[in-house]
Amino acid sequence: MGITDNDFPVLPTVNLAVSSNTTAESSRNQITVTATLSAAVSGNQTVTLNVGGTGITPSDYSLSTRTLTIPNGQTTATATFVATDDGIAEGTETAALSLSTPSSGIALGTTTTQNIAITNNGSSLLTKIGGFTSSNGGEIPAFDPISDRLFVVAG
Repeated sequence: MGITDNDFPVLPTVNLAVSSNTTAESSRNQITVTATLSAAVSGNQTVTLNVGGTGITPSDYSLSTRTLTIPNGQTTATATFVATDDGIAEGTETAALSLSTPSSGIALGTTTTQNIAITNNGSSLLTKIGGFTSSNGGEIPAFDPISDRLFVVAG
């Protein structure tokens, strides 16, 4: 009687971590993004780092690399995320980082996403004038002191 080995090797799993979950546009703080494996890899392995989120555009951040390479025999790879000043007055944005497409020698773990809140360093240039309010979504006049112009905005 023969014994057939039908066990598949367990692949190291990769998880995502960040050195901080908050930053400001003006700070130029470098956030270290780390892919950590459960065991040392055999051969160089790669995983893709994606950036998404509501209102996030490429002008909101810089990223040192989108492909994280874990060298043979190692357990980590890093990238650097930096929020950039896009010159737009806006609310806090959240960059959603995620791992995808692991190479054949690794598998995605349970923590493959991290959020980074980016606080804006600017403020709205429009200033509401008068005591006008809108109870039905009507228009409200606003003044921009930089351009010295009057605008009508949705209320």
